[in-house]
Amino acid sequence: MKTRVQFASMETPRAALPAVSLFATRAALTAVAFCAVLFSAPTTAQAWEQALCFSSEVVNLDDATSVIQPAYRDAATHLSAPAVATTRCSRLTPVMTTGAERDDLASAQRAYRLAKELMSTNRYAEAALHFGVVGVHLPRLADHMSVFRADALFAAEHPTAALQAYREALESVDSTVRVLARVGRVRSLMKIGARDADEAFVGLMAKYPELPQAAALRLELAEMHDRRGEHEEAIAIYRRIDLREPGSPWAGDAREALDAMRSRGVAVRPLSPVQRVLRAEALAVQGPHDMAKDVIDALLAGGELRDTLKGRVLVAAARLARIEGRWRDAQRLLVEARAVGVPDEDAESIQNRIHDMATAAMSHERSEVERRLRVLRAGRPWGRVPNGALLQMIRLGSRVGMSAEVNRAIEAFLRRTSTFPGQRMNAALWSVGVARDEHIEALLQPLLDSPSRDTRLRARYHRARALHRLGMLTVAKEQYERVIRDDNGVTPFYRMWAEQHLTTLTEEWARCGSTGCDANAEQAGETTEPATGTEATGATGTTATEAADPDAPTYSEGLAEPGSIPATEREEPMSLAEAATRLHPIATANADALPWIGRAEDWLHLNERELAGEQLYEAFLGWRAARGRAIKRAGLESVCRGGERAGFAPDWVTRRERLELSPESRATLSEVADALDDFGASTGFGGRRAVVERPRAYARMVEAAAAAHGLDPNLLFAIMRVESVYQRRIVSYAGAIGLTQIMPRTGRHIARVLGNERFTTEELLDPATNLHYSAWYLKSLITRFDGHVPLAIASYNGGPHNVRRWLQDHSHAMPMEAFLEHIPFNQTHRYVRRVLTHYRAYRAQQELPMITLSTTLPRIESDPLAF
Repeated sequence: MKTRVQFASMETPRAALPAVSLFATRAALTAVAFCAVLFSAPTTAQAWEQALCFSSEVVNLDDATSVIQPAYRDAATHLSAPAVATTRCSRLTPVMTTGAERDDLASAQRAYRLAKELMSTNRYAEAALHFGVVGVHLPRLADHMSVFRADALFAAEHPTAALQAYREALESVDSTVRVLARVGRVRSLMKIGARDADEAFVGLMAKYPELPQAAALRLELAEMHDRRGEHEEAIAIYRRIDLREPGSPWAGDAREALDAMRSRGVAVRPLSPVQRVLRAEALAVQGPHDMAKDVIDALLAGGELRDTLKGRVLVAAARLARIEGRWRDAQRLLVEARAVGVPDEDAESIQNRIHDMATAAMSHERSEVERRLRVLRAGRPWGRVPNGALLQMIRLGSRVGMSAEVNRAIEAFLRRTSTFPGQRMNAALWSVGVARDEHIEALLQPLLDSPSRDTRLRARYHRARALHRLGMLTVAKEQYERVIRDDNGVTPFYRMWAEQHLTTLTEEWARCGSTGCDANAEQAGETTEPATGTEATGATGTTATEAADPDAPTYSEGLAEPGSIPATEREEPMSLAEAATRLHPIATANADALPWIGRAEDWLHLNERELAGEQLYEAFLGWRAARGRAIKRAGLESVCRGGERAGFAPDWVTRRERLELSPESRATLSEVADALDDFGASTGFGGRRAVVERPRAYARMVEAAAAAHGLDPNLLFAIMRVESVYQRRIVSYAGAIGLTQIMPRTGRHIARVLGNERFTTEELLDPATNLHYSAWYLKSLITRFDGHVPLAIASYNGGPHNVRRWLQDHSHAMPMEAFLEHIPFNQTHRYVRRVLTHYRAYRAQQELPMITLSTTLPRIESDPLAF
């Protein structure tokens, strides 16, 4: 067997050491010993000679670790060698001879294992040596190993060597590596105190305006200026951190640094009134809200602000009141703000907000509604009131339970010969729970023949509910069964509700007997259809009666005791070695077009399941971009950019090569990704079928997060299915991140509650963290909305403050299904339906019935959590 060694040509000898191979020749190691002598470190030279340089025999580094580690530390203490030493050592040239590929792999595996062990014990300089070795033997991962090596050198207080290593990774094929290398380069420049550090930081922020580490980097930049004695520059940066992110721990660090500068005699001016207001406004938006309230209260109590500044503070206070559901307080604060003065450009917006808060505050005041009804009727007889006014009267009267007025308005509306289907539907759904059910049925009956399938389903379901409430069980049962047959899409929302109410009706049927139930059957005004059976069949093939088995486990509105939900059964997993073997031919055939596949193979050889999955996902993104369907927002780069990734569109040659990926190769990639628990890549390569089957993606993490917070894991599966379709690195156009699409602001709030004070948004790309945060948040929303899962789901997408506002616009007697029809945000309207029906399907996978959803709405209360 031939031996080989490689020295990376570096600017400094301390960066040359980490690239030493695990197998070395006498001549090469003599050169290392010579460099050590130049460092005035004779013990290092002696150690290397004793360990590896006896003869031409090949010596394994594992056997010599106990000698090399103290020797390397000794060399690292003499890094201030004369310039001549640096020059002579940096001239070492690569010396390589060909050896067996399996020896490369074995050497890389040993070196990587040692590097991780050394990092865990804070022996960073030695770890850097071994990361360099991995990069030599697995050149497809050389860029990533350069970042690991740079991180180790930086931790070992060798920023110059780290800077060089970061530079080596700047042109990586991996977007995440490029981000890490660019951030590391700027940190190294700051640590060194380089004159171009400010310029490098500005360039970094221009490229990555939403960089999660921005505050931490600004703190380091300020510390650099402080070390130089450039106090004005340091103070300006510390101030910027405190004003832009006042609730963050880095702002606390900045304030402490300013106090320390004052104690050293540096003149630090206090915040100006304008700066104090800016800080209060930032806190009102970002939180924490208790800190925001304290700061705002102090500003308003001080009496030192001029009118326009006071107006801005009042607007910030009104914002807090609005998101907590304190509408009357919000209205009062906005009126005060307008009175003392606000900027002209904000005046119209504030006036609109005043009107909205006044409407919310008075929406359930009966005297106000009565006044508005008189205005709408204007003394006219009911037959002369226009349709639009009648509809407004129905809506307003229903809100406060004015049954007599609402019924008279509906009767007048029903006598009209010219009404639109949308008007009839709205009148029925606004008034349900307040108007007579005979009127609800009459409003909906003509809509059963609508050319719109959605209108027919809605009308038939809500008409069945009215018939059910009227006690016309035979007709109601047939209508429920018709809804169940007709609503056969991917997300059968009305079928789900119909199945629930059919179960209830069946129980009532058993109590009253068929004769009593049939008494009013013909009053419905529609010929009934023969039922296909005595019981309706659900999605799992079980009947509604079977689904209501009293011995089956029940789960109240999505909450569960830990361990009460059956765990996911798992097949014997594919080994990482087998996964690497299956990737090898695909990686070889697509080395240039899809280099990430080969990188995934190498990560598998190093037992890095997650990093291998990341590379397969990058390969999927590259292949999809070649097909003209690029996912432009994904991964750390999109988080940092706050937008699209750079360079996602391949040139035509690369595009053609990527399109040659065969269906068989894609199927293999999907299977391997599935085995690695990277369902974004798995479903991406697997196609629509892999998504429609609703895999129990990231099952271990989902079940652990759900158990930790007392949540039904099937609800978490459903949220993940709708939010990201199992893509853990996806970033939405609104900026939501990861599997369950958590917004950065919401993530920061959750992190504070859970004690993660130094949370940064890239943590949401980690599936375990993302699912943990989502499970906590869902449980919080369910609890805050009195156990009503549909409202918690709506809040997850549309914001709890908006859901409380929508509840305020409707009658407390309105059934839940009718309220869900009136969600004004189209996205949230669809979102609730999709999550609930996927939730039902995921429970069916475990042969569990859908939970019983409450049909009543909760009372509205203010919410101090406010997110």
